[in-house]
Formats: sequence, C-alpha cells, structure tokens
Amino acid sequence: MGAYYYLAASLPTLTPARELTPAREPSLSLEAFLAVCSRYVQPGELRALANARIDDHDSPPQNPIYARWRAFDAELREQLLVLRAARLGWDAAEFTRRERPAFATLRIREVFENPAPLQIEHSLFVLRWKFLGELDRAHFMRLENLIVYALKLQLIEQRLAMKPKRGEATLKDVRQGFETELPTWEEP
Repeated sequence: MGAYYYLAASLPTLTPARELTPAREPSLSLEAFLAVCSRYVQPGELRALANARIDDHDSPPQNPIYARWRAFDAELREQLLVLRAARLGWDAAEFTRRERPAFATLRIREVFENPAPLQIEHSLFVLRWKFLGELDRAHFMRLENLIVYALKLQLIEQRLAMKPKRGEATLKDVRQGFETELPTWEEP
C-alpha cells in the first residue's frame, strides 16, 4: 500500500455542524473526491476506496479499516434493533444476524430515549463521526485515511439529505399506499 502524502494533505477538512442544523456542505462531493483519487491511487486501492459505502451492509469489506467501520456500524444497528423490538414488544433475537444475544449499551439507550427523532439521528451521526475520527488517527496519509474521508463525506451527505420537505414528501408517499390501514392526523 502506498502513502498518499500530497493527496491526503490537499483534501479540505471535513467539519460537521455541532447543532441540529444540517452539516455544512463539503466543498468536495464523494464523486469529485473519487475522481481526484483516481489520478493518484493505484487501481486496486481505488476499488477498495470506491467500495467503502456506509449503506452497504452485506458485501465483504475489502480493507481492514473498512471492516472495522462495518463492525462498529453493525453493532450500533443491532443495539437500535434491540431497543426498537422491545418498544414494540417483539423478541429482538428473531431479527438479529448474530449468534450471540444482542443488547443495548447505556449510551445507545440514552440516545434512543430522546423523544425527538431528529435529535436521535444527530446523536447517532455524532457517534459515527467520533468513531471514524478514532480510526483516522491510527494511520498517517495512507489508503485508510482516504477510506475514512470517503465515509465521512457520505455521513455528511446523508445528514444533508435530512430536510423537512423531503421527509414530508416521503411520509406522504408511504401513507398514500396505506391510507386505509394507517391512522390519519391533521397536517399543518
């Protein structure tokens, strides 16, 4: 694996918003980042970088740093599953992918108990961001740093997609297909 001193040093710093407002728009999109990387990164490493997706939960990870991210995110999702199942009175073991019993840590319980869904999403964003920051410190201007950068870009893009108008449109689309089965309420 090569070192990418110039490339890593030339990337703009990614900074998430501290409050509930959407993250600041990064000056570089994921596609633009991958295009820049294609000029400097070896083809096999570029494939590993392009395949590092926060929304891919099934394909085998091609890099140890990405494998660590996937394990962290899977554990976080399992903990949320346990809490959601308990809230609905279901057995979480029926839905988990792991052989060992899943449980929720105190930190995840605190996040989940918040009544505001946007606040929950923000807290989960912060947990994921901090984990990626810890992964990033373990390497110095190598492919692993570029993978963490790509994952952070995706987290920010995901956060930017959380807009009230988009959420309302999605809710209306979902409700439209189930109007007779779902309760209705007055919308502003």
